[in-house]
Amino acid sequence: MLWSEQYDEPTEGYHAFSEAVLRVAKNVVQSHLPVVLSGAGIGVPPNITSCVESRYFSSFDFLVLTCERETLRKRLLARTSWRGTSSGEKLTEQLEFNGWFRDKAPNLGVSMEFADATHAQEEETVVAVRSWIEAKVSRLFDPQ
Repeated sequence: MLWSEQYDEPTEGYHAFSEAVLRVAKNVVQSHLPVVLSGAGIGVPPNITSCVESRYFSSFDFLVLTCERETLRKRLLARTSWRGTSSGEKLTEQLEFNGWFRDKAPNLGVSMEFADATHAQEEETVVAVRSWIEAKVSRLFDPQ
């Protein structure tokens, strides 16, 4: 809903997009409603914590869904072609991004939990993500 071509530029655009997303989230939270952001770039902690708008949040919790490289490759190849993630450079980028999360992200110093979806069915993953979100939200609204 917020994405537009003006943001499709790695040097400044991605950061500007993250700022815009956090600005919307900040306004929603001021109405005492929880916000869950979903997406690969939004899920990279430095893309969020480096934003000026991040100062309006006391903390961020990240849930990282990963899977083994070969499983991800098969899943990407099975996607419809219009998504553009099943061949060439985009396929390689997705595999490398998954590897980055599995190898580097645990050392970023932020609250991150990992869910390995290698052997999970889609419905199991949905239930796990929903449970994680509900636990985080209940902690915010009932911190006992």
